[in-house]
Amino acid sequence: MFLCAIHAGWVTWSGAAKARALGRDMRVEVRVLRCTGAGVGSIFAAGGGSQGGDDDAPSFVKEEVVGRFLAGWGERCTRLCGRKGLLGREEEEEEEEEALNQERGEEEGEDDIPENDGRGLASAAWGSGHDGSAIEIVGVEFVEVKTFN
Repeated sequence: MFLCAIHAGWVTWSGAAKARALGRDMRVEVRVLRCTGAGVGSIFAAGGGSQGGDDDAPSFVKEEVVGRFLAGWGERCTRLCGRKGLLGREEEEEEEEEALNQERGEEEGEDDIPENDGRGLASAAWGSGHDGSAIEIVGVEFVEVKTFN
């Protein structure tokens, strides 16, 4: 999941390291997508059968079906929280400081190196006959680690 979050451009390696040093954890929100190209015996291809009740009603609802996954390089991390390991509430004051640094012409350093974020990770192509599902990273945030007794 961590590598998927980097590949999708939500965080950088250095941002995650900073968050870890600050005792923070990463919360990843994912979405599961069904894939087409399922085999003949798959419930996704066959329709899943009846679940009782109205015979005219579909047995399940597909929200989204994906047919092909192409290989490619990941995304550049543009989120300040992901680059700095910040909590959401810390982002605003850090944005002001970063804007001042850019006005002064100061370099961002390791944050803009391709190997530090998703641009350094390549995914493999699944082709169009993948039987199963895929995940989409829809949100990533750093959170304080809580201890429960």
